[in-house]
Amino acid sequence: MAVKNLFINLPIATKLLLVSGVPVLAVLILSLVTYKSVETFSLDEDHLNDVYHVQSASSEFMRLVVDLETGFRGYVLTQQPQ
Repeated sequence: MAVKNLFINLPIATKLLLVSGVPVLAVLILSLVTYKSVETFSLDEDHLNDVYHVQSASSEFMRLVVDLETGFRGYVLTQQPQ
């Protein structure tokens, strides 16, 4: 009850300032949360791109190792360099 009486006793200019300040504060808070979410999303996207490049390089390396093993096996069996 004391809070209600406090608001009633305020001058009209203060009431208008409080009433208009609450939505502005809410918009600022939501803007900050949205900014942080976008920033986190961007960092996650960068990390995913790095992982993709590492996986691509690993796949290429494995393909080269298999080719090397196949070539070596062929050389051991035939004793021909080609």
